[in-house]
Amino acid sequence: MLLILRFLIVGFASALSSCEPDGHSEKVSLAEFIESNQSLSLNADDKPLTKQPCWCISGVRQVKLQQLAGIKKKGVDAIIHGLNWLAKNQDDDGGWGKRDLDGSGKSFAGNEQHRDAMTSLALINFLQFCPHRFCTAYPKTIQRAIKYLTKSKADKYAKFNKEGRLTGLTIQEGTEFMHAHCLRASALCFAYPIFKEKTLKEYAVKATKITVDGQHESGGWSTDFNKAKDAKVDLVVSTWALQNLYNFALSGLMYSFIYEPCDDGVDYIKGLHTSGGGFKRFLSDNESQDDLTGAGVYWLQLWKNAKSPESKSGLEKILNERLSIIRNRVSSYEVFFNLDTSYKAASANWVKYWRKSSRDYYSALVDAQSNNGSWPPGSTHDHETQLYRTNLFLHSLILPPLSLHATVRYLK
Repeated sequence: MLLILRFLIVGFASALSSCEPDGHSEKVSLAEFIESNQSLSLNADDKPLTKQPCWCISGVRQVKLQQLAGIKKKGVDAIIHGLNWLAKNQDDDGGWGKRDLDGSGKSFAGNEQHRDAMTSLALINFLQFCPHRFCTAYPKTIQRAIKYLTKSKADKYAKFNKEGRLTGLTIQEGTEFMHAHCLRASALCFAYPIFKEKTLKEYAVKATKITVDGQHESGGWSTDFNKAKDAKVDLVVSTWALQNLYNFALSGLMYSFIYEPCDDGVDYIKGLHTSGGGFKRFLSDNESQDDLTGAGVYWLQLWKNAKSPESKSGLEKILNERLSIIRNRVSSYEVFFNLDTSYKAASANWVKYWRKSSRDYYSALVDAQSNNGSWPPGSTHDHETQLYRTNLFLHSLILPPLSLHATVRYLK
């Protein structure tokens, strides 16, 4: 298995290096990026993959890369179809969310939190599909999304006291897309190493520091970053906060202030683990919330604990109990995290989890896609809008090469 993983990593690294266009400098501004690629951008309609312009120059290389990561052509076509739908439905100001559909299929115009969350998820999808600064597939879409996310202050959700110390966020518990700050920070961290823009660096550092400062003494995060002893620290919010720190670690920004919070986050999540293999949403809960099992395993896999007993028992629970109901009324959140954990299980030499769960989850996602390229809103949870599900499911479908890419970046 180690030889296979090494082969995949080397092959992926070779694909990355062979895609570097001749004559480009190491850094390129967003303006230069758009200027050089305007004629190559998509006209927001579906095109055959072999004609899809991207950093691989030829779509054939992209297909081979996806196949290396275990994706069949049907899955690749679903990714292209979904990204094109997102590009078509970008709002005039560069964000997403003005024209969404809620869980009942009714028109829904999101608030600022909703739009920041949707725009951040969409930007990450476009960048992880083609994690290269000279990608020519969606240059205008990417530029407009970054401009939307950086038009307001990096700390716009933060509240400070007279001494300048963080006292919390303006986001309240129970509100939709309560993890908007963490998603926005993650997207900017993801974009920085691609474009090396000074503005992106400033935003990424400032927003991530707020996430670090908002960590509760338990090691997790509450919705509004309340640090009082009785604050309701939440696994869902904590997972997205830790994802922000992880993307910051991958950004190449050499700041050591994230390492201790990440270690504390592991201890917090282990404290949520139950004897049945699941994870509680809140420390005060008596029982696990089984649809969050993948969310608990997710961070343990990312940060030094991929082979821990808690991670293994969580994967066993997903494989033995959760797979049987994936085609029924499950949340997109569960599918997203469970599929991601199955990918990462392969790198921990637990191939049986990867082979079984990734196949079933991947098949379920592809089959559920609408003819227009989106995924319909969910009826299980009110916040599962059309944009939310489409973004999360696309994120899941694109993940295999992203996981390899992250490995390559750590090895360099």
